[in-house]
Amino acid sequence: MQRSEISNLILSKLGEEDGLTDPDETGKAARSINAVWNSVRDTVLRVHLWNFATARTQMTPLSAAPSHGFSYAYALPTDFLRLDLAKLLPRNVRTDFQLEGSRRLLTNDAGPVDLVYIRRVEAEGDWDPLFVEAFASRLAWQIALKVTGDRQIKREAWQEYTVALREAKGVDGQENPAEPPLDSSWITAREDGGPVYQAGW
Repeated sequence: MQRSEISNLILSKLGEEDGLTDPDETGKAARSINAVWNSVRDTVLRVHLWNFATARTQMTPLSAAPSHGFSYAYALPTDFLRLDLAKLLPRNVRTDFQLEGSRRLLTNDAGPVDLVYIRRVEAEGDWDPLFVEAFASRLAWQIALKVTGDRQIKREAWQEYTVALREAKGVDGQENPAEPPLDSSWITAREDGGPVYQAGW
């Protein structure tokens, strides 16, 4: 799906009859969409271990070790958004690591470390259709007041987002085999946890 199509899907969720022919239009709706496009995309990518956004790499330690606390530092990929803890290898790293800042993983393991992660997918044509629906609903909620001034439309957009996200996560999860249990309950909580988004009206 092209960006212009997604932009028009967003506007349709807000009850806007006039669509966009070019996502780079200078009108209020287009400006509102473009202003938050990247941040909303990354937010929705982070809330689930999407199959279409999954990538893997092998990391070797940086030459400069952390000043204290851990023995080795690894540079995370530039498109890194979320760690898939269940697939972090060696297994002992799962209980002995720290994400520091936005671009470093610290551990006492000399590696190499095998990393499976959620990456930033900028090409809309690579997005899963159900992710598109969730993203469009989330962005509609984000800009609803600015575009429409209607709090009820904003509430409805949030409700659409929660339904679309639940459906997308359910289908996406069914396409993978069940993961073996992790080493402790706190690791499981860390993997499954995440920010709970509340609709602040």
